[in-house]
Amino acid sequence: MVHQMSVIEETPNEIAERRFREMVQERIRAENDVRFFLSHCEATDARTGEVFSFDFSEGGGWAWQGDVLDDFIENQITLALKARQLGISWIAIGYALWKVLTTPGTKALAVSINETEASVLINRAWDLFESLPEHLKMDVTVLRPQKGRPSTRIEFQHEDGKISSLVAMPSTPKAGHGQVATLVILDEHARHAYAEEGWKAFIPVVADGGQIIIVSTANGIGGKLEERGRKDDDRGVHTIFLPWNLHPGRDASWYARVAKALPEADRAEQYPLTPADAFLGTAGCWFDTEALTWYGERVRKPEYRFQFATNADG
Repeated sequence: MVHQMSVIEETPNEIAERRFREMVQERIRAENDVRFFLSHCEATDARTGEVFSFDFSEGGGWAWQGDVLDDFIENQITLALKARQLGISWIAIGYALWKVLTTPGTKALAVSINETEASVLINRAWDLFESLPEHLKMDVTVLRPQKGRPSTRIEFQHEDGKISSLVAMPSTPKAGHGQVATLVILDEHARHAYAEEGWKAFIPVVADGGQIIIVSTANGIGGKLEERGRKDDDRGVHTIFLPWNLHPGRDASWYARVAKALPEADRAEQYPLTPADAFLGTAGCWFDTEALTWYGERVRKPEYRFQFATNADG
């Protein structure tokens, strides 16, 4: 005799209750784990038309972005010197979105070359927010924009009545003065017309426990970005460098086909392999910077060390 096991199917109410419990657990996890939160976001890049999503898994080729995110979380001031199109601005604005949604009363500032560029970051945050499942929007009420897309500001009201905001700001002589913020993103800081004035204005943010994230390509030797990169230990700036080949779709053949087509200065700015490439190349150099890099990576260890000393006669 064959005994058949009966399968007990869930009722619609049981399915709904189980899903509700799952959503509660997902929300709790998203509130405490920014990687989990961002894994539920995606948005279309208005410039490339590509859909951007966050994949921190080891097999996807983008796991290193999770390390960058950790750098942002763990340090008060992080300077990310980068090659182009590595998704670092997305990581920064995604982190800002998580902060304002999970910490009532938080204000994040996105400062860029001009208002248009700063608004791009705010609109990215909006698209990421819109893509979230409802239970991960943290039950906030959207105060701004009241309709359509944001221009320079997003405001959320939390259940406790506190208001969090994301604000776009251009680099101006007055940018940052009188502002109180939990997080400041300085996008393409090397090209800010008033970088030094802005830096002085935003430093008090850190003094009050806030964070500053600097995301930029290079712009030659002697600029404030290069100075901060060299003196990171003295100034409390955590510096990371992100070369062009971190992108999983880029290899030597890609570099020869795409990057090599650019003039040397543009290539060094957009696709550096080392910090020296970035700063020397964009400043202009009498010597072949690629050859200097090649030799620099192959310096032999000295067999002897000595120093000059004067004799008794001077």
